[in-house]
Amino acid sequence: MSKFYALFRVIAVLFCLSLGQNGNSQTYCTTSLYGPSGCNFIGAGDYIKSFSTTGGVTNITNLNTFCSNTSTAYTYYSAMNHTGAAGAVVNFTIVNNPNYAEQFKIWVDWNNDGDFVDAGENVFTSGTISVNGSATGSFTIPATATAGTKRLRVRCADPLFIPAAGMTACSQESYGECEDYNLIVQVNQPCSGTPTVAATSSAYNICTSPPVPNGNAANAVLTAVPGTAALGYSYQWQSSPACVYNFTNITGATNATYTVTSLTAATHYRVILTCNNSGGAATSNILALYPACYCSSNATSTAGADIGNFQFATTGYPAFNNPVVPTGIYTSNPASNATYTNFTSAGPINMVPGSNSSFTISQINSGATQLASYLKIYVDFNRNGVFTDAGETVFQGAGSTTPGFATFTGFLPVPAGLTPGMTRMRIVLVQGGNVNTVTSCGTYTNGETEDYSVFIRPVITPLTATSNGPLCTGATLQLNANTSNSCATFSWTGPNGFTSALQNPSITNVSSLHAGVYTVVVNSLGITATASNTVVVNPTITTSATDSICAGSALSFGPQTITSPGVYVQAFSTATGCDSTVTLTVNVNPVPVPPAVVSPVVYCQNSTATQLTANGTALQWSATLNGASLPGAPTPVTNIAGSTKYYVSQTLNGCTSAKDSILIVVNPTPFISFTSLLHPTTCGGTNGSITIGGLMNNLPYTIDYLKDGVQQPSLNLNATFSGNLTIPGLSQGIYSGITVTLNNCISNTIGQFVLTDPLPPVVPVITGATTLCAGETMTFNASSTAGSSYTWIGPSSYAASGSAVTIAGIQVANGGVYSVTATLNGCVSPAATATLTVNPLPVISLGQVISPATCSGLQGSITVSGLIPGTGYSITYIKNGTTIGPAPVTAGVAGNIVLTGLGAGSYSGISVSLNGCNSLPLSTVVLTDPAIPMPPLVTVNSPVCQGSDINLTATSSVTGSYSWTGPGSYASSSQNPTLTNAQA
Repeated sequence: MSKFYALFRVIAVLFCLSLGQNGNSQTYCTTSLYGPSGCNFIGAGDYIKSFSTTGGVTNITNLNTFCSNTSTAYTYYSAMNHTGAAGAVVNFTIVNNPNYAEQFKIWVDWNNDGDFVDAGENVFTSGTISVNGSATGSFTIPATATAGTKRLRVRCADPLFIPAAGMTACSQESYGECEDYNLIVQVNQPCSGTPTVAATSSAYNICTSPPVPNGNAANAVLTAVPGTAALGYSYQWQSSPACVYNFTNITGATNATYTVTSLTAATHYRVILTCNNSGGAATSNILALYPACYCSSNATSTAGADIGNFQFATTGYPAFNNPVVPTGIYTSNPASNATYTNFTSAGPINMVPGSNSSFTISQINSGATQLASYLKIYVDFNRNGVFTDAGETVFQGAGSTTPGFATFTGFLPVPAGLTPGMTRMRIVLVQGGNVNTVTSCGTYTNGETEDYSVFIRPVITPLTATSNGPLCTGATLQLNANTSNSCATFSWTGPNGFTSALQNPSITNVSSLHAGVYTVVVNSLGITATASNTVVVNPTITTSATDSICAGSALSFGPQTITSPGVYVQAFSTATGCDSTVTLTVNVNPVPVPPAVVSPVVYCQNSTATQLTANGTALQWSATLNGASLPGAPTPVTNIAGSTKYYVSQTLNGCTSAKDSILIVVNPTPFISFTSLLHPTTCGGTNGSITIGGLMNNLPYTIDYLKDGVQQPSLNLNATFSGNLTIPGLSQGIYSGITVTLNNCISNTIGQFVLTDPLPPVVPVITGATTLCAGETMTFNASSTAGSSYTWIGPSSYAASGSAVTIAGIQVANGGVYSVTATLNGCVSPAATATLTVNPLPVISLGQVISPATCSGLQGSITVSGLIPGTGYSITYIKNGTTIGPAPVTAGVAGNIVLTGLGAGSYSGISVSLNGCNSLPLSTVVLTDPAIPMPPLVTVNSPVCQGSDINLTATSSVTGSYSWTGPGSYASSSQNPTLTNAQA
């Protein structure tokens, strides 16, 4: 950059400062610049080139974004999230732009209050990062952080123009860019079981000299990433010289991250993660780091040709594209006008030793005419920090001068036998000159340099497992794992619990326990292969044995014939070459006696036979005395009556006895059939019988049967001449399960048969009145089957016999249920019943008697007492010879009936009726009118003159009413009336 241009930037800033500040306050402040064109103000190009994180459940990868929002220099990448649990470590890498040095800061709004000013929210502040430089680091999510989405802010500004107060998350700056992301905090649970863990590194080459551009790192941050985020993990980082695999603990390296600050030799690192709750532990993958300081290489001008799209392919592995665009599209320019770009965090690129990988690189040309461009590709295969060693220039070629774009294609040879691990690839495109002027270090005018990370993949195959077998017992077994890989671990397993971590282990003094399959697993930086070898161990040279012969027999032992007990020695040659001398001890065993048997064995015809048994060892059976052995103990056949023999011997200590025999007897099984039934002739009688046939005549049989499901005592009877048996003395019932037994052979079963008693008489029919009044005569008649006798029972222990029964003068206590049964031939019919109701006679008495109060009046009444209150009756009486009633009446609460409206007269035969039963009549009652008064004494003042008053006077000894009559229809009811104005 020229001094004139720097001065112009100062003048532009002063101009912007004169315009004043214009802050923008929202939920989260949106940063702004003084310049009107954002991060491209006056072509300045101050921006965050790349930002990425590792160590999370999800990570942010935002590469080569350049000035993503040229108007405001602020972008919120709302779809990009880093996810981690409270207490987890967030690793980050920031790549600076190729134009100006910048300062970088990172904030996280841990408490979600909409700002970044709280304590602990500024999680990273860098120094001045040079052009194309990078800043790596880490911060820890607070253990007290609540679960949820937090705002993460990354900002850069030109340190030459940052105010004295410093850059804040919301300050207005002269140059720079601001990017927002999401940081999602997960809730941790206590760990359990056996964990899993992966290890990552922020860099793979460590430059212990002061870091210079072109992707050198002063340190590497190693991060342990548990497979499941949880609480209660402990960490222990280990290291080992590269490819030695002698890991030891690094003192104090017990956190989730460990920073490697210096290296003097290639070193492997790994971490052991332990769940403190369960005690389970896991070992991570191996990280291979090496010391190397790569030189600078860059163009001095941003004009001219640039490297566009880079595509790389290794057979069997995913293709690498930078940037990620469809194959065949080459016009993308991820670093427009760049002089050097560090792409070591994008990848890595896979290379396989001993193979070729293909590539395509597009050359972007600007301007109407271009000079020819030349391309070289270098790979630091031996990781010594330079690209000048033999074979490390893997491609060189010339490009096109055509404006627009051109492509380079070819194959990169990868030498065999490389040590696996990460290393550096450098691509240098120089415009002008010739191919010999392109070098891996230094500056040139136009063009671009790009650095990438390469993973040299381990080559294990072909892998074979070999041994020096077959072996004889006592020799030393040598196992070999044959592979070209010199940076691997070996894990052997085999018979008898064998394990080894050596590449070529051995086992001394082998025995038959060591024979079998041995398997080796070779692991090189996580790449594994397996091979096996089968080892044969032949018997030892000297052996001993013991054998036995039976008395009277001989044993061949090599050329020897042995008939007596003793110790014999003989040498033998084997096909394996392990000759052996056999010492044989011979025992002579006596011939055993025949086995003990039970004979005869008796079966019934067609019964199920069981396998024959004998008391002996290693029994041998045969059907004849000298016949061939049967495959096992025989089971006799019982379908034919008769007898046969089987023979058996035993073998003890290899000696076989003489044979003994077992006689098998099969007796015929009786077969019976039903003949006839004889039912009992009386009810409850025992003169019934069942006759069965089909038997052999005059032979004794045992008869068994069930009556009504109950087993009856067995009977022993002889069959008749005709082969019949009669079961006598049977009563009514169901007879089943009838069998006969002869010689312990049980016949077939017959039944069921039903014996019944004679039918009982029909149910009697009872006739006669069933409702009577006390004192009447009860008469019941019964009729049933002719010839039956009858038995009666009734209330109050009543009992009688006969077809007709009579009870004279019956009382209420005789009421109730009467039943009668009919009996014929000892069979009793079901009972017939009749219910007799005996109603009591009402009992009445004469109560109050009242005569009429007036002559010929009807005020008289007669009260009948002794009745049931509230009960309805009918009443009858005779007045002066005339019967009145019956009339319905109801007794009052006092048990009375009052006959009212009665005149003078004679009342007799007064009785009441209830339920058709009449009471005894009351005595005659006479009602009389009152006595007639004496005639009154009458006086008059007669004679009188016409027109005078006539005074009539009546005098009587009783108080009563008066009735006067006289001439001219005179009438008066006064006792002493007066007639005025009398006329003659």
